[in-house]
Amino acid sequence: MKIYQYLLKSLFLSLFLASTVSCAHFEKDSKLTTELKELRGKYYAHLNNVCVKDEVYDGLRNAFYYVVCPLDAETQSYQLELNRIYFLWDDAQYAEKKAEMEKSKATETQLFLSFYTPDNKLNDLGSKNSNWRAFIDSSGKRYLSTIQKMKNRYEDLRVLYPNHSHWSTGYILTFSVPSTKIDFTSADFTLTGRVGYSKKSFAK
Repeated sequence: MKIYQYLLKSLFLSLFLASTVSCAHFEKDSKLTTELKELRGKYYAHLNNVCVKDEVYDGLRNAFYYVVCPLDAETQSYQLELNRIYFLWDDAQYAEKKAEMEKSKATETQLFLSFYTPDNKLNDLGSKNSNWRAFIDSSGKRYLSTIQKMKNRYEDLRVLYPNHSHWSTGYILTFSVPSTKIDFTSADFTLTGRVGYSKKSFAK
């Protein structure tokens, strides 16, 4: 009986301590949680304005579906701030990541592509032998991209790109032109392959 009472008291004590620690942790991080919630809301609203999507059919058959998001200065700035909170960067880490972002923007432009096709053999945009091509038309010039499949887990991509689905594959499209030279308010994006093509205009 004494052993039972001892175990019962130990259980209640453990639960009490866990509850106390949990409450203390919540109070400590409540400001950070509020900041994250507000920032994520603004970021997702921004993506709704700049991302474009399309669904292409081959007769009655769905050929492919995609959502493409330009990683413009505003998008990258939001992502930098979100990662600062997610990974608890200190000032030095934040400065380092920001410098890397600015260096990248000076030489290239990137898009995030969430791509789905019911034919898995066609989901090879990142391979060397792929027949898919993606390009941007901006200010009378055409820029062809390189395409790289992202290795990030679905859960990680979903946080940064809420329109990315579990059935889609994430790709990064890179264009050898500084992002400052691409005006996405008047640029067109084209994705084309042997099963069809799509052309959509970015707009803000």
